[in-house]
Amino acid sequence: GEERFRAVQQATPDGFMIFDSIRNGEGVITDFRWVYTNPAGERLVRRSHAELVGKQLLVEMPGNRLAGLFDAYVQVVESDQVWQREFAYSHEGFDHWFRSTAAKADDGFAVAFTDITAHKQAEAALRRSEIELRRLNETLEIRVAERTHELQARNRELDQFAYVASHDLKAPLRAIDNLAGWLLEDVYHLLPAPSQEHLQKLRGRVMRMEKLLDDLLAYSRAGRLREKPEL
Repeated sequence: GEERFRAVQQATPDGFMIFDSIRNGEGVITDFRWVYTNPAGERLVRRSHAELVGKQLLVEMPGNRLAGLFDAYVQVVESDQVWQREFAYSHEGFDHWFRSTAAKADDGFAVAFTDITAHKQAEAALRRSEIELRRLNETLEIRVAERTHELQARNRELDQFAYVASHDLKAPLRAIDNLAGWLLEDVYHLLPAPSQEHLQKLRGRVMRMEKLLDDLLAYSRAGRLREKPEL
């Protein structure tokens, strides 16, 4: 039984330690004494089994009191309740995150613990990535809104241009076309040949100008239908 237990503790990647309680004359726990640590525990606290066994927890690692661990271990012994926590430990030259589980063992406790620093760093990196992604999304939404506003302004300008082209530009052309048409019908035969030729050319150019305006309006409308916000 004991040999099998030690074999398991020798092989496990988690740190495992056993402590006995040190009590004063009134029975109050004042410290804990190392009874056992496995190889993984030695690596995690950077001290050998020989350096720790028989030593007092708060003497060797006083940061346990500052981190609230000592009080938690006292509660485990006194209440016989299992304690579990993830915590940051920044004492005795450490700056790590650990996940620990402690349970009562006789008049003391046993604790299993794992270094989860890499996991916490990955979580922090993921949170930073999520924050950066949200920031980029917000920036993108702002740019899309700005681009949409610009396109709406351009569309209003194109609408205004269409109105001007339809009314202010085509109206004079219609007047010229009407005049040329009257001349061709009523006085064409009275005009000399060069004037007749010029009149025919004038009316043809007016028609081409009207066609050009119609094509330009159709192109501007088609462009607005195809146009989408650019990022």
